[in-house]
Amino acid sequence: MGPEDLRTLRQGLAGQEGKDADRINSMPKYVASRTMKEPLQWNATLIKGDVAEEIRQLKQKPGKGLLQYGVGELTHTMLQVWPCG
Repeated sequence: MGPEDLRTLRQGLAGQEGKDADRINSMPKYVASRTMKEPLQWNATLIKGDVAEEIRQLKQKPGKGLLQYGVGELTHTMLQVWPCG
């Protein structure tokens, strides 16, 4: 997700309770940004360097798959690396 997606989700869900809010609040969040600096809040980590390579490494980790919020430059980068169809 990008910085605006993180801000929007955090404003809407941080501190909320319930099955869906608990799930989203607890899951790790990875933010692609050229302007944000660490440390990030709300269980978020800044993706640094080669975004495609960082995402490739995240996809290799055991556990559930990645979920993307928002559409923007990150989506275009991901579609260049992993085309649909």
